[in-house]
Amino acid sequence: MKQLSILFLLFLNFNSSAQNALNFDGTNDYVLTNFPGPTGNSSRTVEAMIKFTTISTVQKVIVDWGDMANGNRFTLNIINGIPRIEVGGFGVSAPNALSMGAWHHLAGVYESTSNNLKLYVDGVLANSGTSSVTVATSALNNIQIGRRNDLTGYFQGSIEEVRVWSDERTVSEIANYKNVELCLPAANLEAYYRFNEGTANGNNAGVTTLPDLSTLSNNGTLNGFALVGSTSNWVTGINSVFTQSATICKGTPYIFGTQTLTTGGVYLETFTTSLGCDSTVQLTLTMDSVNTTVFQSGVTLISQQLGATYKWADCNNNYSLLSGQTSSTFTATANGSYAAIITKGNCTDTTACFTITTIGINENNAEAQFSMSPNPCSSSCVITSPRAKNAIATIYDVQGRMIFSNLFTTSMDLNTSLFQPGLYFVEIRNNGGIALQKLLVK
Repeated sequence: MKQLSILFLLFLNFNSSAQNALNFDGTNDYVLTNFPGPTGNSSRTVEAMIKFTTISTVQKVIVDWGDMANGNRFTLNIINGIPRIEVGGFGVSAPNALSMGAWHHLAGVYESTSNNLKLYVDGVLANSGTSSVTVATSALNNIQIGRRNDLTGYFQGSIEEVRVWSDERTVSEIANYKNVELCLPAANLEAYYRFNEGTANGNNAGVTTLPDLSTLSNNGTLNGFALVGSTSNWVTGINSVFTQSATICKGTPYIFGTQTLTTGGVYLETFTTSLGCDSTVQLTLTMDSVNTTVFQSGVTLISQQLGATYKWADCNNNYSLLSGQTSSTFTATANGSYAAIITKGNCTDTTACFTITTIGINENNAEAQFSMSPNPCSSSCVITSPRAKNAIATIYDVQGRMIFSNLFTTSMDLNTSLFQPGLYFVEIRNNGGIALQKLLVK
């Protein structure tokens, strides 16, 4: 008799399997687009995923457009590992440096009505401020990725998922979209570069175009890249296969999209997300189970499942529950057939039925009765059975494994110094009679 519960995949916890990115060598690598970007004092947002492996006191530019006059430049960069958004003559920086060797999402926002700059790091507002200069971003230089428009500040590290918007993205939009590829088309999206070209770390000679996936097709051209090896080339990027994990009880079906799963393993499924795009999800499914093994000693039944809840039932009476029998150990007082209903976590299972037929015959007879002192004990205890003659004392652990057995008459010194602390069961058999007691070793 097994109780089953069906689990459904109610939501997807999107974590990051790899897509491509572009690695910049910090010397002469950059991408030049054919798009001047939002100009004047119009609102805009620029986003990028970046990873760097060295700290530099020199400005390392991620995205830049405009010219060098005050207020005419719009730049997303890092200095000393600290992200910064600038408009030329004014900028705001994050309070802390980014961790090296890890992917981070950065977003710089300019809101024209309030003349306010906002910098987001990994979906969280890191800093903001009102510009002290008039923002008038020029169209003199198109958007460049990986360097500034005055041919300095070459970025060293990897970049992907660059997006340029003609509006102020909200905190929820930035946080919700930061780890997923965008569904297209998207309103107010002026340029979108996924960086999924080439073969990671392969020979990519000739793969020199960075496509713009927005409706405006503002493509970019690669300049200075070696396009072979693990640097200055197309490389492995962030994840686009999302991961999900779940644990189910043995024998329980799990609904995963179009699949009904009953065994543990790793599975793939395509889902339509709340954003309207198809996304591949990798599920790691783990099976949990209840140990239904029962150790029987005469009229006593002992469940071998630890750390669970127990309900003993009468198999001959449609598994009706026995009042007060909620321990891992059950000692029958009447002949019959008994089983334990065991719950561990979210899993419930029922053991086989065990038949007791010796009540009133010879179980627990006087000659098998015994006492133990001290109990609990630490190094030794004395087992005394005044009427025992050629009795057998057997010690079992909680898994039902026999760890000691010996003949004795009347009494016996039991050395427990080598026992692991915990619960044990002492069984005395004498003249066909059986008695069982618990022994706690400290």
